[in-house]
Amino acid sequence: METDQTLSRRERQVLEIVYAKQAATVADVQAELLARVDDGQVDDGRVDDGQLDDGRMSDGPSYAATRMVLQRLHKKGKLAASRNGNRHVYQAVTPVKEAGVHALQRLLDTFFAGSTTQAVSALLGSREQVSKEELDALERLIQQAKAAQE
Repeated sequence: METDQTLSRRERQVLEIVYAKQAATVADVQAELLARVDDGQVDDGRVDDGQLDDGRMSDGPSYAATRMVLQRLHKKGKLAASRNGNRHVYQAVTPVKEAGVHALQRLLDTFFAGSTTQAVSALLGSREQVSKEELDALERLIQQAKAAQE
């Protein structure tokens, strides 16, 4: 199976939507992409006035373009497809927990040189206040990791 690094930005966005919804049709994914374009969450080449860099207007991805991305992800083995009446329903092949571990590892490698310590330090420093319960849970996890290494 191909790694997530071989996915385009749009393929990663679509995969993220399918994970969030657990199962999605082309219309479901297109609606979410359009909502993200409206919210400014999807980089579709627009400048602030809603125009593409070359002056054309963007209305977000078409149904056909969304279907093509889903079909590519299915071919790449990232999504499973089933039929519900005359619609295809797509689900992620990799369990969400496993995909999360892989995504977190890429994040660590990309932004923290693979250092868990740097990542945790950044997380703790980025929040106004970490609750005592969260700190206690982190402490328990650290103790369990230490015990597993002995």
